[in-house]
Amino acid sequence: ITADGTGGCVAIWRDNFTLLAQRLSPDGVPLWTANGLSLNEEPAHNLEGPTLHLAPDGNYLLTYFDNRPRPGGGLNQFWLVAEKISGTGEHLWGANGIDAILEITSAHSVPDGEGGLIVFGQNRFNLDGTGQNIHRPKGFTFQRVLANQTLAWAQEVTLEVDVPTTAQYNYTSDGNGGIILAYIDSSDALRAVRVTKDGTLAWTVEESLISDSGVVIGEKPVVANDESGGAFVAWVS
Repeated sequence: ITADGTGGCVAIWRDNFTLLAQRLSPDGVPLWTANGLSLNEEPAHNLEGPTLHLAPDGNYLLTYFDNRPRPGGGLNQFWLVAEKISGTGEHLWGANGIDAILEITSAHSVPDGEGGLIVFGQNRFNLDGTGQNIHRPKGFTFQRVLANQTLAWAQEVTLEVDVPTTAQYNYTSDGNGGIILAYIDSSDALRAVRVTKDGTLAWTVEESLISDSGVVIGEKPVVANDESGGAFVAWVS
């Protein structure tokens, strides 16, 4: 749920294989389609991780991931999807949004300050019977979706790091259209990286070490923008 900037709100929920959204006035009156606006016109068995933002132009930016079949694609391909909805409940990036990143297991985003999004997810990592990875390397993958619904970076930014299958991490905007991610790796070290809006990995993994011991497993770090291109990071130890 997020505020709409006029005293109302927009909420997202899942109904079986469909994501739905509704905007409510300050008096609680539904402003969009009765029973909610469908965010994915084609049903999907896995719909997870919706994040929602109010854009400066009054539109709504959201991300989620799903595994609905795509033309020419196989089954069980997990995509991070980005969508923009107008203040009146219209799909601005197509009925099923924009496929931004393939083979991830989560979907997150921050606004880029220009009507688009920086999106990322934890990589889908699986080994076949011979021990070979059949999806992506361990870590995270980033992409930027511009306000005109195109992908900004010809090549995704992939952070190859050894993290558990269900990693503990958190993130925030860097205040300049990019993103800062803090995560706990498989050695229980806490690290933070920054990806700028032009697709540059500004901090190397070696530079990003915050704490190499005493991080409590199972507790996500907390991250807040310091308004100077960095971030405050807090954790349990």
